[in-house]
Amino acid sequence: MAPISLPSVAVASANWLLLPIEKEVARIVVFGHSKGIIRVKGYSEKKNWKKVFILYRKTLRRSKGLQQDKYTYPLLLKCCLKFSNKFLKIVKKQKQTICYGIEMIMVTSKGMYIVRPHVIPHPRGLDSSARNGITTMPFSVCICLWKVNLKTGAVTKDNKNIFYYNNGEVPNITAYVKLLEELRSRLASGNDVHGFPVTRPPIIPVQERFVQVQLNGRGDNIVTMIINTTNVYVVGYTNDTCHPTIYYFKDVPVEELRQAFPSYNHSDLNFTGNYRILGERDKQVLGHRALNDAIEELYKRDPKPDPAKPDAAKSDPRKGALLVIIQMVAEAVRIKYIENLIQRNMKKYQDFIPDDKVISLENNWSSLSTQVQLSGESGNFPNPIEIKSPLNESVEISSVKDVKKQAALALMLYHRRNREAIRMPVPVGVAVGDDGQCPYGEPTTNIIGRDGQCVDVKDGDYNNGNPIILSPCGDAQGNQLWTFKSDGTIRSNGKCLTTSGHASGNNIMIFDCDTADPEATKWILYNAGTIMNPRSGLVIAAEDSTPGTVLMLAVDNNSSRQAWSSGNYTEPTIKYISGLHEMCLQANGSSAGVHADSTIRLYSDITLCVTSDVHEIVDSIILLKYCEGSGDQRWTFMADGTILNPKARLVMDVRESDQSKPINPTGLVLTRYSDPPTRKSDPEIHPIMLSL
Repeated sequence: MAPISLPSVAVASANWLLLPIEKEVARIVVFGHSKGIIRVKGYSEKKNWKKVFILYRKTLRRSKGLQQDKYTYPLLLKCCLKFSNKFLKIVKKQKQTICYGIEMIMVTSKGMYIVRPHVIPHPRGLDSSARNGITTMPFSVCICLWKVNLKTGAVTKDNKNIFYYNNGEVPNITAYVKLLEELRSRLASGNDVHGFPVTRPPIIPVQERFVQVQLNGRGDNIVTMIINTTNVYVVGYTNDTCHPTIYYFKDVPVEELRQAFPSYNHSDLNFTGNYRILGERDKQVLGHRALNDAIEELYKRDPKPDPAKPDAAKSDPRKGALLVIIQMVAEAVRIKYIENLIQRNMKKYQDFIPDDKVISLENNWSSLSTQVQLSGESGNFPNPIEIKSPLNESVEISSVKDVKKQAALALMLYHRRNREAIRMPVPVGVAVGDDGQCPYGEPTTNIIGRDGQCVDVKDGDYNNGNPIILSPCGDAQGNQLWTFKSDGTIRSNGKCLTTSGHASGNNIMIFDCDTADPEATKWILYNAGTIMNPRSGLVIAAEDSTPGTVLMLAVDNNSSRQAWSSGNYTEPTIKYISGLHEMCLQANGSSAGVHADSTIRLYSDITLCVTSDVHEIVDSIILLKYCEGSGDQRWTFMADGTILNPKARLVMDVRESDQSKPINPTGLVLTRYSDPPTRKSDPEIHPIMLSL
């Protein structure tokens, strides 16, 4: 780095280097005397020296004349050393100096920097010939620690690798959410797969490999976490001491870390970042207070355990602290469910133990990311993944649709075979890769539709022309299992799901793939659950919910009778739906579950569906009505957490007039609140409410 020209400060012969500041705390040399007064001069636009700071012991007073402009000036804050007679006696007794260089934090038009001398000046301090406008002390020059408390984005406008969060004494949910959103934006590659953002590939410059997240706790407790941008793993931390040191896990790329942070000392933590090593997550408390405790633990000046004690590494208190921070930062960035759980408990001013779903999603984040990217354009997983519910019940995730309803991924890990980003909605039909192999699997699953019934080859008869019907789902029943092929066909027992024609009302049947009209055997499965024939542009529909109903082509009207899910988990999914202030969706005092036909129904009565009263109108209130397969009863869970009504192209929202009253039942609307009209067709119409 080329030297820059600065005003003479104490040592005129020093060659100055401009180095980017990497963290909140920096070292700086100041000059003083036994009375504890320090005077420092600033560099003004007119290039004349003027007093801008006076520091008396630990009290900072700033001149009103200081202006932040494009010119360089020293930025000085609270000093950590006391200039007292006692301190002077210690220095003289040891016959040594405290510092061998001069460092200042400088602010320029290009950002904030540490300025340090390239040539070390004489260690005996300053004599009268070197005062140059600075009140000096008649003894050795001393280093002080200066703390620069800056808000997010205040370091430099173009430095995207430093993020800040002040946990403080009181939970700040807005700041916490902002931190996670900014991190996701920085970590995402800019491409998405099925609507989910994906991390950057591992082949990136070392300068962009790591980001820093500075966490402020109680008082002056500060730690900075180092996160790998390619996999969102915490690789280590620094506690911002006078000699900045990165404490890193044993299983991280040390050489890359040294290249990225050459000015830091580096120290091995002597344990890995594996959860099995860090501790039991089902016993570790998370939350606002827990995060403050974790920051304080890592902030200790000498964090290493006593090697003389037996099992010192095993009982290292830093493990628990790191376990808290990893889950509340890195895992919350990856998984929206974890973020929502933390928010919910912050609102209640309480800490919590993570439930089984949290731990299961953390364990399966990489696998879920891989399956989504291997699912191809159909969205079906080659290998279904089993996760746990909050009550430790097994839940199968076999499609992108399941991920949106159950896993709530906010960021996915890049999978190397993801050759091209797939954006939602996406059609079926996967091209063979450059290596001659299909990059996606061809899963065999049920196709579940109206009222939770399965697509069925009638009577198990595979003769050409036999109709395809709705039928109650069986236990891995052969005539209800369908394979989504990479050529765009959907097959059962080797034969193709085929339309008998290309007009609305034509039946769906089973037929030999080789002899059928090729265009009649091709289908596109959209993420929203629609199965469309590309030749006709028509979709598969179950016009009646009666078992045995023959499926047919119909004009797409975004109704729930045209909604389908692929997977082997035929029971309703999602135990609760949470919204504003983490309140749950309820009606008639009962929670609601999400069904395969994209309806939301009460557990207490599955004939009652969450319904948009008038789907064409913004403000339409959400009601509870008998399920009839209409477009007003179809809901699609989007990757960003919104719940969309495809027919209206509007999302569920909370009535604005009630947002200030989170403890009262709150009505839902498509966008804004309006009074529901009276209907006589239903004996009881109840607005859906969010309640605690």
